[in-house]
Amino acid sequence: MSLSLALQALAPSYRGSRIPVIFPHYRSIFAPLQNAGIPVIFTSDGDPTLFIDDILSPHSANADGFNFEYLVSLENLVARYPHKILIGNLNSSTLARGPISAIEAELTRTIDIGKHAPRFIINVGGGLTHDIPPAHLEAYTKIRHHLCLSARK
Repeated sequence: MSLSLALQALAPSYRGSRIPVIFPHYRSIFAPLQNAGIPVIFTSDGDPTLFIDDILSPHSANADGFNFEYLVSLENLVARYPHKILIGNLNSSTLARGPISAIEAELTRTIDIGKHAPRFIINVGGGLTHDIPPAHLEAYTKIRHHLCLSARK
């Protein structure tokens, strides 16, 4: 048996799955910040789809926002949590590889979905990497600016 399978077998069951037991404690961990008026924005790498509800649901951890990568369905988040602070979900490899038409398509897709969540912040998941050509960054900035202004109308 692999170590991963052994650890999963030992982990207590949480809502029918093998999610680690930290999730039930997030509400009390977040409380001092939230009680002071400081929003808690949970950040996750990879694809946290399995536990998004455990982080954002008012019946669970109730984080104020979520910072996520392109692997997470923006459509799902906007549909289920439009009132939360949602930060994402451009793929940095699209910026690196291009072409500029693909960058524009990715920005258009993201903004068209994100504009339905009033606290949405467009962001490049994983950050801006060293392999993004300056021309792609310049195009990204100009296109994003234009699309964001258009979305406000």
